[in-house]
Amino acid sequence: MAKTKEATKLGKSIRERTIALLEETPETRLKRTIERIGKLAAAKKTVFFQKDGEVTDTRDVEDNTTQLGANKFIMELHDSLPSQKHEVEVLTREDVLKRIHERRDAGK
Repeated sequence: MAKTKEATKLGKSIRERTIALLEETPETRLKRTIERIGKLAAAKKTVFFQKDGEVTDTRDVEDNTTQLGANKFIMELHDSLPSQKHEVEVLTREDVLKRIHERRDAGK
């Protein structure tokens, strides 16, 4: 009976999470993603020091592998997004007329 209750609880949890994800706005999803990437970029790991098979000391150190992966993902994400900068060519009236004549002459 306990397994049935546990399975029912898990099913409700999955259903509720799925509904929440479907109702999530792009802004909320982006905010959540940025928070997760920020946590990965600041990741730490615990290193255990031992002597004769016994742990003598532990230290929290930067998890360079995870941080590098997060930074690599950030750069890939940045490269995949459209640039906010747009190159614009400003033409004078003379330039426009010159191009019109060049195209007209090329068509002859």
